[in-house]
Amino acid sequence: MRLIRVVVCCFTGLFLAGNAPAQPYGLDAHPAVGPFLDNVMPESAPTISGNWSAVVAFTNLTFTNAIGLTYVPGTSKLVVWEREGRVWSFTNDPSASTLAASARAGMIPVC
Repeated sequence: MRLIRVVVCCFTGLFLAGNAPAQPYGLDAHPAVGPFLDNVMPESAPTISGNWSAVVAFTNLTFTNAIGLTYVPGTSKLVVWEREGRVWSFTNDPSASTLAASARAGMIPVC
């Protein structure tokens, strides 16, 4: 008997909620915004803070047109992919000198 009451209450609630009128949302009109941050540009370019420089991390490895670098989760391997579609993996060690061909673009990577 209790189960029937629960089911009837649920269906009644769904019926009433389904027939409720939806409230409008969003914008009524597109706000006027000028180009380039509403015509307000910074007076000068932002300055680079700190004292840092870029260094070659893997001196024994060379890549042609590398466009990405990521790690393989749960391992000490890194993966680099090149514009031509080559994918290379190697150990995350500054003295690493061996590259393993992982895959070609469009294929499932095997690391």
